[in-house]
Amino acid sequence: MKQFNLITKFTKAKFSIGLFMTILRVIHLLILIAFLCSSMSLQVVYGQKTRKEKLDEYFQKGIELREKGDIDGAIKAFLYVTARDHGNADAYYQLGLAYMDFPKGNNMKRAEDALWKARRLTRDTRELHALGDFYEKRIFDSVSRIMFKWIVREDSTDVRALTILSDYYFERGFNGEWDKKYDINDYLLFDGNSTRHILEEGKPSLPQRKMTKYVRKGAEMNDRILAVEPDNRTALYRKALGYLEMNDFGSFINLFKRQLEKDREDYNAHLFIGLGYAELGEHDIANAHYQRVLELMDPDDRISFESFLYLKPEFDKSYLGYRQSFKPDRSEKYWDIRDPFYLTLFNERRLEHYGRIAEANLRFSDPSEGIDGWKTMRGYFWIRFGKPIRIKKIWETVVPPQIWQKWEYEDFSFILLQSFKGSKKVWSISEREILPLVNKYLDYYRFKPKGELFNITTDIICFRGSDGYTDVKVFYEIPIDKFTLEQDVDSLSGEVQHGVFAFYKDNERYNIENKLIYQEVDATYFSVNSDTLSSDSLEYLVLSNSFEAPPLNYLIGVEALDEKTGNTGTNRVTLKIDNFRITNNLTVSGILVAHKASIIDIDETFSKDNISFTANPSHIFGPGKPIDIYFEIYNLYIEDERAQNHYKLEYMIKPVIEEEGKIKSFFKKLALLGRKEESVSVSTEYKGVGTTQHHPITISHNITKPGEYNLTVRVTDLISGMATERITPIWIY
Repeated sequence: MKQFNLITKFTKAKFSIGLFMTILRVIHLLILIAFLCSSMSLQVVYGQKTRKEKLDEYFQKGIELREKGDIDGAIKAFLYVTARDHGNADAYYQLGLAYMDFPKGNNMKRAEDALWKARRLTRDTRELHALGDFYEKRIFDSVSRIMFKWIVREDSTDVRALTILSDYYFERGFNGEWDKKYDINDYLLFDGNSTRHILEEGKPSLPQRKMTKYVRKGAEMNDRILAVEPDNRTALYRKALGYLEMNDFGSFINLFKRQLEKDREDYNAHLFIGLGYAELGEHDIANAHYQRVLELMDPDDRISFESFLYLKPEFDKSYLGYRQSFKPDRSEKYWDIRDPFYLTLFNERRLEHYGRIAEANLRFSDPSEGIDGWKTMRGYFWIRFGKPIRIKKIWETVVPPQIWQKWEYEDFSFILLQSFKGSKKVWSISEREILPLVNKYLDYYRFKPKGELFNITTDIICFRGSDGYTDVKVFYEIPIDKFTLEQDVDSLSGEVQHGVFAFYKDNERYNIENKLIYQEVDATYFSVNSDTLSSDSLEYLVLSNSFEAPPLNYLIGVEALDEKTGNTGTNRVTLKIDNFRITNNLTVSGILVAHKASIIDIDETFSKDNISFTANPSHIFGPGKPIDIYFEIYNLYIEDERAQNHYKLEYMIKPVIEEEGKIKSFFKKLALLGRKEESVSVSTEYKGVGTTQHHPITISHNITKPGEYNLTVRVTDLISGMATERITPIWIY
């Protein structure tokens, strides 16, 4: 019995041990299965898709939604991935970009966190690029710049980072926290309505040393880009812009000459070389390069390049609409009337148009994006109005990120707004602000010649011509000291290139287009005594031209040029030519004012063609010096078969009275009471033959007081009782 109990206990113990061993084997088997699953990366199945496939699907869905503009859906998709895979750097990167696309609430902070998470996972420059864009969009320029400098330290050949740093340095150097006033101080300003001479000292307000520092840093970035990508147009343009802004036109030209060595048919290189020579005042060389540009362009591009319609005031219409109505003959007439200097063989205003296109392309193009500078908002205004005298940043905000930039010209200014559309900068302007300017200033152009600019004093007198036309006499005086003089024993001699040009102007009511109707170009040699030409006396060469034209509106240009120095003289006069066609009204011609007038042949018929005039276009006389005048009287009445006329002729010289208040005028009269006013007044009756009379008169006077005077000729027909007068100014100095 005892033995049986021992056997029973042993049997139970053996069973327990067996059960224990069985359980142990099962545990070992489960551990082995788990190990195999781990070592063999056994995938857990979600329906028909694996976990990785599911995450990849959500990631691709996020990419597609962001591309379609469904930013909220893209954010949810990327959040799904990052919540289940904390090491997915691509998902964090795309999540950061999506948050940047939807900058509402705390999304910008979330974008920053996501991008930094991706950076910590990859240590790649891709995230630094995104962070740089992020901080730029937040207008944290200093932090953005740190990001791109960081990229360059990690990869010195990263072209995008180098380009952004280059853009930053150039922007800081040219249009940053300082004003930039261009050094233009002696030029003619054409505003589409009038012409005036601007003469003032140029005062660039941008500290030159700091500007140079930033430009040099930008140039260094561009050199590194070109070392990696020799054909990188963005870097090439930025480098060229640095030379242009620093007035280093020689380096600017040589840069693009090297481009021509690579490609002789690169018309952009010719375009920029032309701009460089134009800035140097070498318009003939500039013109040769611009003509080469036109030869190399295809017909469509040439229309865009030449069309003046781009300057028309239909601001709210697209440029493409203009191309359909472009006519080359209209373009020629448009540019002809705007040529600032007709003596040259080329049209400086037209060359300026080409140069503005070139500079707009240089400043505002983005070759990497295929954007032409002249098609941009800023490019339009650069071409339309030319280079501003000042560009400055006047305001900026962080939320939303915006910058206001003011462009200032001599007569007006306007403000451009820079904002962001997605990650891209866009520029805009208020049409309410710009449309009045576009319509008011039909053209805006500065003409600055190679040499010194001087004014030509001009006197234009109208007489009755033949066949209903008006005989126009143009007298002008040219200062001899503006021309190259050569010594010849006891005299100095020189040569003057000069010309007179007349255009029809603003005669729409007569259906007459603006066009050239007269031109006379000549070279005159002169000689002057060495003793009379001193610093205290100024000699003038008086020249004249004449032509006949119908009585309409005209633009008359008088010009002179010294080819050796480039000194340029010009005067533009817009006037309505007198109409002497009407035969029943008493009329006086213009008054020709001269130092001296003398009869050429006393046996010939008495007329202006038989009188030698030493004209005085300035109408300036010394104290007490005699004044010679000539005028004609038309349409006098005749009283018998002998065709006799009878009229009274009065001429007088009186000081011009300035407008002043009544009290000041009263006390001035009291002060002059008892004093004799310096003036001349002569009245004479005449009897002659015919309806026309010619009158040369020498006026003797004792006027010594300097100032402006009015010389008046008054005629009274004693037969008809009609009267008329003509007034011209003179100055006593």
